[in-house]
Amino acid sequence: MLKITKGLVFVAALLASFQVAAQGRIAVVNIETAILSTDSAQASLKALADKPDFKERKEKFEDLLKKYEEDAAAFQKDSAVLTDEQKANKIKSLKDQEDEIKLHQTKLQEAQQMEAQMILRNMSQATQEVLRDLITTESIGLLLPANAVMHADNSYNITAKLTDKLNQKLAEASAK
Repeated sequence: MLKITKGLVFVAALLASFQVAAQGRIAVVNIETAILSTDSAQASLKALADKPDFKERKEKFEDLLKKYEEDAAAFQKDSAVLTDEQKANKIKSLKDQEDEIKLHQTKLQEAQQMEAQMILRNMSQATQEVLRDLITTESIGLLLPANAVMHADNSYNITAKLTDKLNQKLAEASAK
């Protein structure tokens, strides 16, 4: 009886796979990665990094981080000879520096995320058009977001193809 059940399950799975194959292939895509990997998006992100206020904040962040590392190393080196009060003051100073570093880091990340969101919004229409074309030309019957799939072989991933097609579409649009 167990062999018959296993056999029926195998046959059902085999038939289901033939049905999926008949309807088209399965693919996964990471739309955000595809869009942010385009030449246009990379240029926008580089332009953000070149903006004076972003550069200034990044330099400030790097300076604070360097000073913190120097102060932390000095504290470790000198901690044996410091009084409890001096240790407490140094620890508070280091904690304040950490807080300021985190603030600058958060501001930098927020600026990058806002730029990425703007890019994603601006390119959503073109992405949908290119994706529809890809679905048709690749005979895709089931398209899943890559982050919703536990495992997919790279042969199922069309993210790079989407990026290439977006680059082509954007190049054609800018040439017009």
